[in-house]
Amino acid sequence: MRCDGVRPICGQCVRAEETECEYTDAGPTPSQVLERNVADLEARIRALESRTSDTVTLTDPHAAYRGATGQASAGRPTLRYSENPVEQRLLSTFFDHATTFGFFLNMPRFLRRLTGRFSTSTISPALVNSMQLLTLQLVDDPQLRSHEPQLLSRVLQALAAATANINPATMIEILQAEVLVSFYFFNRDRKLEGGYHATAAVSLAVACDLHKVRGVQGGGSTSPSSGAHYRLPVPADDVEEGERIQGFWVVYCVDRCWTVALKSQSVLSRGDFASQIETPWPIETSNYEQGQYPQALRHRNLPTVKHFLENAASNGWDRSCLALRAQVSTLFERATDLANQWNPAGAPGFQTRFLALDNRIEHFKRSLPGLSLTEASSSQDDRPAQTDTEKLRCMLCCHTLVQCATIQLHTPLQQGQDPTNSRTLAAAIAAANLLREVDVRSLSFVDPIMGVLWSTISQVLIQGIVNLRRMRPRQSSSGRSATPGAHLPGEMVVTSALDCVQMTLEALSGTSPLLERELANLRQARFEMHPNV
Repeated sequence: MRCDGVRPICGQCVRAEETECEYTDAGPTPSQVLERNVADLEARIRALESRTSDTVTLTDPHAAYRGATGQASAGRPTLRYSENPVEQRLLSTFFDHATTFGFFLNMPRFLRRLTGRFSTSTISPALVNSMQLLTLQLVDDPQLRSHEPQLLSRVLQALAAATANINPATMIEILQAEVLVSFYFFNRDRKLEGGYHATAAVSLAVACDLHKVRGVQGGGSTSPSSGAHYRLPVPADDVEEGERIQGFWVVYCVDRCWTVALKSQSVLSRGDFASQIETPWPIETSNYEQGQYPQALRHRNLPTVKHFLENAASNGWDRSCLALRAQVSTLFERATDLANQWNPAGAPGFQTRFLALDNRIEHFKRSLPGLSLTEASSSQDDRPAQTDTEKLRCMLCCHTLVQCATIQLHTPLQQGQDPTNSRTLAAAIAAANLLREVDVRSLSFVDPIMGVLWSTISQVLIQGIVNLRRMRPRQSSSGRSATPGAHLPGEMVVTSALDCVQMTLEALSGTSPLLERELANLRQARFEMHPNV
C-alpha cells in the first residue's frame, strides 16, 4: 500500500487498524532499539514482581533508545514491542491507559525513575504493584491473570505497611497507589473495597493539605487539617507541585462521583468544606513541565470550588481535561445532594438554589468542547497517539456526567409530568447519543464510573418507554386494538438511544466485571419490559 506520509500514523495504517506504523528516516525505530533491550526489561519486571522489600532500584533499559534517537522526555514515550512474552504488556499497557486509571504523577519524570535514570531512585512497591494489578484487567492472557490474587495480596500488604509507617517523602506515591487500587476494585465490581481505598486516598490528601496548595513559593499550607496531619516537603519545582495539584483533583473526582454512586458520606461533604479548597484547577501537564504555571494562580486565597459554582466565567486556565472533569464532578455531586433535599412543600430558599444550579449545569454543557473537536485538536498534538484516546475518554466522561447531573437534579421533580416533555429523558437521550460520535471499541477501557452513569441513563430510558406506552391509546381510530409493538412518536427515538447504551456495554464489558453486571441488568430489564425491546 502506498504510504501517504501522515504522522504519527499514516492513513493506510489507520484504515487497516495497524498500530506498528513507524518511520525509519530518522534512524532506528523505537521497536528496533527496544527489541535489543527487551530481555533486560523482562528480567527487571520479574525481579519487580518477586521483590518484597520496601523499595526497588532498577537500571535503565531505554538508555540505548534515548541515545539512538536523541529524544527528550517531553512526554510519555510510545512503548512498542513486537514479539516477546506477555509480561512486557504490563508496563506498556498501563501507560496507554494511565490517566484513565487516575495516574497523576508526572509521566516523563516517573519513567526516568522507574528505569533507573538516577541510580539512587526508589519507588514504593505498593505503587509499582498496583500499576501491574490494574494492567492485568486489560491483558487477555489466562496464565498471567492467574497471578492476580497473589499480586493483590502483595499490594494490600505493601499499602498496610506504608500507611502504618508514614513517610512524608513517599506520601504522594502512597496516595497514587490508593487511587489505583480503588480503580481496580471499582472495575472489579467490588464497590465496598473500592470505596474504602477511595476514602483512604481522600484522608491522605486532606491530611497533606493538598486542598490548600497555593504555589511553590509559599511552601505549602500553614494550617493543619483536622485529624492526622502530614507536612510535605516544599515542592522542588513546578512539576512536583503540579503532581500535588493534579493528585488532589484526581482524588476529588473519584470521591465526588463514587460517594453519589455508593450513597455514602465523605470528609469533603462535611460542613462547608468546599470553601476550604484553595488549590487551583489543574492545568495541562506540559504547562508545568515548561514552567508555564501562571503567576496569577500562586498564593491566591480563593475558594476554588465555591468560586466555580457562583461564577460561570472562565479565566482560561481552568480548561484542562482534568479541570473539566473536576468541575463536572462538582456539579454531579451537588445536583444529587440538592435533589435529596427536595420536598413538596418547598424548603426555604430551595427554589433559588435549584434554579441557580440548573442554570450553572446548562452553562457548563454549552461550554464543553464537542467530542469531534476534542479529536481534531488532539490530532495536532506532538505527543503519542494514545494520548488522543485518553483525552477522548475524559471528554466523553465529562459530557456524560453533565447530562447525568441534569438527571439527578430533575428526577424528584418529574413525578406525574408528561414524559414527552421530561428534562431527565431528554438528558438521557443526549447522553446516549454521544456514543454515536465515538468508536467505542477504540477506547478499549473506560473509567468504571461510566458503568454507573450508563446504568442511570438506561433506567431513565426504560422508564421513558414505559411512560410513552402508557399514553398509547387502547383503541386505534378504526376501533381495533392498537398493535402491541407499534411505536408512538418519540418511542423509537428512546429505544434507539437505549440500543446505543447496550451496544456500548457489549463492546466494553470484557474489560470490566462492573460493566458486565450492568449489561446483564439492562438485558434483564428490557426482557421484563417486553421481549422485543
